Amino acid sequence: MGKKGREIVGSSIDEIVGGLKVAYCNELTAFHCYWYTSLYMQGIGSLTIAGKFKDSAMEELEHAGMIAERLNQLAAIAKFAGRLG
Repeated sequence: MGKKGREIVGSSIDEIVGGLKVAYCNELTAFHCYWYTSLYMQGIGSLTIAGKFKDSAMEELEHAGMIAERLNQLAAIAKFAGRLG
Protein backbone atom coordinates (compact mmCIF):
# COMPACT_ATOMS: atom_id res chain seq x y z
CA MET A 1 0.00 0.00 0.00
CA GLY A 2 2.90 2.39 0.67
CA LYS A 3 3.82 2.81 -2.99
CA LYS A 4 0.20 3.33 -4.08
CA GLY A 5 -0.40 5.76 -1.22
CA ARG A 6 2.62 7.80 -2.28
CA GLU A 7 1.37 7.83 -5.89
CA ILE A 8 -2.03 9.13 -4.81
CA VAL A 9 -0.56 11.90 -2.63
CA GLY A 10 1.97 12.98 -5.23
CA SER A 11 4.68 15.58 -4.83
CA SER A 12 3.47 16.93 -1.50
CA ILE A 13 4.26 13.64 0.27
CA ASP A 14 7.08 15.03 2.42
CA GLU A 15 4.93 17.87 3.73
CA ILE A 16 2.02 15.54 4.49
CA VAL A 17 4.21 12.93 6.20
CA GLY A 18 5.92 15.65 8.23
CA GLY A 19 2.59 17.00 9.42
CA LEU A 20 1.35 13.53 10.28
CA LYS A 21 4.49 12.82 12.30
CA VAL A 22 4.00 16.05 14.28
CA ALA A 23 0.35 15.13 14.88
CA TYR A 24 1.38 11.63 15.99
CA CYS A 25 3.81 13.03 18.57
CA ASN A 26 1.20 15.52 19.78
CA GLU A 27 -1.37 12.76 20.28
CA LEU A 28 1.09 10.60 22.24
CA THR A 29 2.10 13.58 24.37
CA ALA A 30 -1.56 14.31 25.12
CA PHE A 31 -2.10 10.62 25.97
CA HIS A 32 0.82 10.69 28.39
CA CYS A 33 -0.35 13.88 30.10
CA TYR A 34 -3.94 12.66 30.56
CA TRP A 35 -2.87 9.19 31.70
CA TYR A 36 -0.25 10.48 34.13
CA THR A 37 -2.72 12.98 35.58
CA SER A 38 -5.36 10.26 36.03
CA LEU A 39 -2.91 8.14 38.03
CA TYR A 40 -1.70 10.84 40.39
CA MET A 41 -4.85 12.82 41.17
CA GLN A 42 -5.69 13.36 44.82
CA GLY A 43 -8.46 15.00 46.78
CA ILE A 44 -12.23 15.08 46.90
CA GLY A 45 -13.78 13.84 43.68
CA SER A 46 -10.47 12.64 42.30
CA LEU A 47 -11.83 9.18 41.47
CA THR A 48 -14.58 10.64 39.30
CA ILE A 49 -12.29 13.10 37.58
CA ALA A 50 -9.49 10.53 37.18
CA GLY A 51 -11.88 8.35 35.18
CA LYS A 52 -12.56 11.22 32.81
CA PHE A 53 -8.83 11.77 32.35
CA LYS A 54 -8.35 8.05 31.61
CA ASP A 55 -11.14 8.21 29.02
CA SER A 56 -9.48 11.21 27.39
CA ALA A 57 -6.14 9.42 27.41
CA MET A 58 -7.62 6.45 25.58
CA GLU A 59 -9.18 8.75 22.97
CA GLU A 60 -5.79 10.34 22.33
CA LEU A 61 -4.17 6.91 22.02
CA GLU A 62 -6.82 5.92 19.48
CA HIS A 63 -6.05 9.08 17.48
CA ALA A 64 -2.34 8.22 17.53
CA GLY A 65 -3.18 4.75 16.24
CA MET A 66 -5.16 6.17 13.32
CA ILE A 67 -2.30 8.48 12.40
CA ALA A 68 0.20 5.61 12.64
CA GLU A 69 -1.98 3.59 10.26
CA ARG A 70 -2.02 6.48 7.78
CA LEU A 71 1.76 6.84 8.01
CA ASN A 72 2.07 3.12 7.35
CA GLN A 73 -0.13 3.49 4.26
CA LEU A 74 2.31 6.15 3.04
CA ALA A 75 5.30 3.88 3.74
CA ALA A 76 6.52 6.18 6.52
CA ILE A 77 7.56 5.23 10.03
CA ALA A 78 5.67 6.57 13.04
CA LYS A 79 8.29 7.17 15.72
CA PHE A 80 7.80 9.05 18.94
CA ALA A 81 10.71 11.39 19.45
CA GLY A 82 9.02 13.55 22.06
CA ARG A 83 10.64 14.28 25.36
CA LEU A 84 8.57 13.42 28.38
CA GLY A 85 9.77 14.58 31.76
